[in-house]
Amino acid sequence: MSKGNPFLALRLSPETIERLREMSVRQGRHVSDVAREALATGLLSDPAAASIAAAVRHDTHRVAQRRSRSRKPSRIQRALTALEDLRQLLAEYVDWQASLPEFAEGSATGEKLDAAVEALEVAVDALEQLDLPRGYGRD
Repeated sequence: MSKGNPFLALRLSPETIERLREMSVRQGRHVSDVAREALATGLLSDPAAASIAAAVRHDTHRVAQRRSRSRKPSRIQRALTALEDLRQLLAEYVDWQASLPEFAEGSATGEKLDAAVEALEVAVDALEQLDLPRGYGRD
């Protein structure tokens, strides 16, 4: 009965164990899962169950929290995402540059736009040429 938490061992009566087995067959679930849920909700009337129900509820909550954490993307994945973002940004600035009216091409905005497009092209080229290490012998 200690599938989820190896430190939680129950001594249940034979009647309670049989009832848990019947419930698990009916629900198509593992006996320990049914027992954990029955303890957490107070369905078991075994004397030992009342004293540990709070611990089971706490353990179930802790496991749920552990599962909900998401992993941070790898460095390579973040670099690829940054490259894609830079490509999209470059495309937007190129479109803006192409749609700029003739009278604004020599203005301060036009010059800044030209400089931004050049800098973004350099950044995209530099990121595309990078050969990033994968680490831990996978290079």
